[in-house]
Amino acid sequence: MTKSILGLFVGFVLLLTFTACDRRNIDVPTDPTRVSSNDAKWVLSFLLNNIDKYTIELHSTSDFTAEMQNYNIELTLGDSLLDFYYANPVSGLEFWSAYGVYDIPEQLPIKLKINGTTVLNSFVTPVNKANAAFPASYNYLQPLTLNWAVTSGNQYQFARAESFFFNDKWSYAAYSSYIRQVSANTRNYTFPANCLTLEGDSLNTVFSIGIQEIDYKIVNKTAILVSQIENYYYPAAAGSKIRVPADYHNALVIHKILSK
Repeated sequence: MTKSILGLFVGFVLLLTFTACDRRNIDVPTDPTRVSSNDAKWVLSFLLNNIDKYTIELHSTSDFTAEMQNYNIELTLGDSLLDFYYANPVSGLEFWSAYGVYDIPEQLPIKLKINGTTVLNSFVTPVNKANAAFPASYNYLQPLTLNWAVTSGNQYQFARAESFFFNDKWSYAAYSSYIRQVSANTRNYTFPANCLTLEGDSLNTVFSIGIQEIDYKIVNKTAILVSQIENYYYPAAAGSKIRVPADYHNALVIHKILSK
């Protein structure tokens, strides 16, 4: 088991209050694929990893076309010009990703160009990290209280619980999730009993409990989503065939120990 920042984005929840600083509907996305096409044409996503660097992705809110694979994407981050490549992972989710990981130690100017046309000229502000005190074990049939600290408040916080079932082909899906928005100044949350369901083989299922920090705005039909997910994985059953490698962060990489 290990604390980890999850690269898999899922779900969204209702925003409880409106703000006038940028245009949005009542849904605050926890995931770049959840931004409404009515609000934004593009989503520029910054995900903080465990070494305080960011992976950067660009998503389109419209249907992907074959010609979009050849789009020329350039992002100026501070004084650095970043090139993007087209990504088409096994999940079928298509997007563009910047090469490498990047420091954003302070608010930096950003300029996004698509095929030579500037679509965004704004700034990105680093998200304030959450550090959670995860319990040693988790029983989904009982409540679990999670406490965390944040140096200063971000715009939004979400408590999140997810379960993943691994099939015989060693692929997974988040078949159960529980995501709730909590106020920006909250520093603890109690996940209710049975907020997740166990629908698969418990020996091949893992639970994830965590807190997500988000800053979000829309500028000229381009959404800027800056986030961190601080979470911990728990095998669903003793003697599980699933092992989360120690000291591994930033992605859901779980190894299956096959029976001999």
